[in-house]
Amino acid sequence: MADVIAVRATITKIFEGYSLTLVMKESGRSRLLLDKRAASVVEAEAVAASFTALHRIPPHKVEVLYR
Repeated sequence: MADVIAVRATITKIFEGYSLTLVMKESGRSRLLLDKRAASVVEAEAVAASFTALHRIPPHKVEVLYR
C-alpha cells in the first residue's frame, strides 16, 4: 500500500448497531477494504484503528466520518 493517498472510515448508525466501511484511494482508484458490523461506535473505531495499523497506514491518512 505504498501509494495510499487516503483511507476513509465511515461509521453509520444502523438498526442493529453500526456499520463500518473502510475505503482506500490509491493511484487514482477507490478500493473497498472492509465492510463490517459493530455493536458500538467504540468497537467500530477500534476495528478501523486496528485494521489500518496492521496494514501500516499512517493515522494522518485516515479520515473518519460519522453518519
